[in-house]
Amino acid sequence: CYAVRAVGGALGSTTYSYLRAGGSTILDIGGTGASARASAAVYFGGQGAANAEVSGQEITAALEYRIGGTPFVLTAGYRAEVFQTATLGVVRAEHLSGLLVGGGLRFTR
Repeated sequence: CYAVRAVGGALGSTTYSYLRAGGSTILDIGGTGASARASAAVYFGGQGAANAEVSGQEITAALEYRIGGTPFVLTAGYRAEVFQTATLGVVRAEHLSGLLVGGGLRFTR
């Protein structure tokens, strides 16, 4: 998929666009309404600053709970990401990680 990200600094911000490819899986835990989710992706083919190369990767592991047979789910987990740019030999890497808490809709089983 196509993604966009802004990187800020003391001299302003630059917007990078890049391609993101990966996969994910969801495993239902019996008939409890709970599911385990895992996903991984890599970033490549970016642009934004002149002569910049973009790369990176991310991983996510989470538990989901479907509320009473409805499509509404609650999610809790962990996500880690590395986003790296290289411009004229200068490499800048950002490492982000943290707890993932959310909710949403899931229309698959």
